[in-house]
Amino acid sequence: MRPERLLRLSSVALALAVVGGCGGGADSSSLVEPKNVFPDVDGSDAALEDVSPPPAHATECDLELILSGSKTHYIKEEGETVQFVDIVPGETSFLVISQTMRADATSGSGDCERLMDYGFLFHGGGLGFYALDGESGLLGAALAWDDASNSALLVQSFRHSEHHSPQLWLVRFDETCSVLDYPMPKLPADYALAPRKAVARSALRPGTFVIAGRMEEHLEKHTLDDASFDPDATPVDAFPGASYAMVAASPSMEATLAAGSTPGVTLTLEAPSMSVTTTDPERVAPFADLAVWDTRAFVVFPTPAGIHSWFTDGGSGLVAEQDLASPNYASLAAARLRDHVFVVGGTPEKIEIHRFDGAGSVSLDLSLALSRELSTGSGVDALAGFDGTKVAVAAARERVVAAWPNAVGYGWAVLECAQ
Repeated sequence: MRPERLLRLSSVALALAVVGGCGGGADSSSLVEPKNVFPDVDGSDAALEDVSPPPAHATECDLELILSGSKTHYIKEEGETVQFVDIVPGETSFLVISQTMRADATSGSGDCERLMDYGFLFHGGGLGFYALDGESGLLGAALAWDDASNSALLVQSFRHSEHHSPQLWLVRFDETCSVLDYPMPKLPADYALAPRKAVARSALRPGTFVIAGRMEEHLEKHTLDDASFDPDATPVDAFPGASYAMVAASPSMEATLAAGSTPGVTLTLEAPSMSVTTTDPERVAPFADLAVWDTRAFVVFPTPAGIHSWFTDGGSGLVAEQDLASPNYASLAAARLRDHVFVVGGTPEKIEIHRFDGAGSVSLDLSLALSRELSTGSGVDALAGFDGTKVAVAAARERVVAAWPNAVGYGWAVLECAQ
């Protein structure tokens, strides 16, 4: 069914904020072929599997594998497993954030690594250790890079208990993973965040971030401003039964996606004097991802036969749809680089990376140009133990980087995308 378009002019006031982080200095290390080895967090050697040399004289975005590896997480307490992995592109490298939590919710921790464009991974430092009471579990984490301050923001939401009020833990850190600040604002109620894209620099209110999530029975957006949480909520347009909200932004536009395991998907694009909503009352999106640039947004979510995408332009009001036959992915992630949009789908011990071209086309003609598969069967040992969920992707400069949780911590792959 073709999504409906609702265009309306509005004065939009949204909520956002600049916040803080924790970190440490980057460790230098050397790469040794054929198995590349460098110091792990605890000083042991972590092998990087699947080393491929950089492509010689690459002339196109062919997604050739440059390097992949597996990072053993520094488990601070027995029984912790990786609950969250995400990547953001910094000015000259990528930051990979991983977070653990014990199954009994009594402790957790976060780590930051710096992944260079040529494929080396350097440990940057810890992003906090949480001693909890067994009831105050993690309700979600989200990561965003802020070009304005040249820093990253990690937002973590914790469930309330008899001994702890609901609260956010905000960590702002620079590209070396050095912590800049880490405020912990209290919340009026538990605030569940989407697995990805729950925080972004606001395009509607300068100097702030916007955070999206579910508070009690309502999908809401709030402002993070000067390390404080604005309790005044902006309701998220959504169908009844929508269980999560995602947010992403460019300097000129903010996009909010609301969906869930019941029918109904809503995408709202907002600028200071404009609001455009795309809806589909029949689609079901138990998980999704969102990429935003200029006045354009790309949304991808699963279908019984593969994946479905929307490509929209808030300035023109155009919307295009596309279906792609694929395996039943357990997670999806999307990123844009120049004229390309990348979609990564996860299945057990395998990821597939699809490159669509035409991100700058006037007619929104986005076409599948290339697909790549990485798997344990093709020699990417870092995918061992990957269950298909929580895949992440980022793209910048001439690189596309994917990451995923695995049996020992997380795996990652750096791929070529030459201009």
